[in-house]
Amino acid sequence: MVSTTSIRHKVGLTTLPQDTPLPLSFRVCSWVTGYRNEEEVGQAFKESGLSRDQVWITTKWSTADKSARQSCEESLAKIGVDYLDLYLIHGPWVFRDDIVGTWRQMEELHREGKVKSVGVSK
Repeated sequence: MVSTTSIRHKVGLTTLPQDTPLPLSFRVCSWVTGYRNEEEVGQAFKESGLSRDQVWITTKWSTADKSARQSCEESLAKIGVDYLDLYLIHGPWVFRDDIVGTWRQMEELHREGKVKSVGVSK
């Protein structure tokens, strides 16, 4: 699993140079939009040669300045994929006092096929 605060510097416990492609043994990628490294993750995935169905991609909506939908769509574009396997709400600070509306956005993204599963991280 790749769980990273910065894929430029760390992937799991292994330090990698910036231009290192995603190792073929990594099949699960998980990160938070706030890390601002989705382009790097997308590039590493592209360079890996793996097909989309060979990698599980999870990200978390973590920035209250964007809606869950807007953040998801930006993540999809930056990573360069059509869907996420799991899209999580990172924590209560991102709701902007609209828990029901936020959850409805998550459900809509699921119905539209942009995410396979939704949930709450904390």
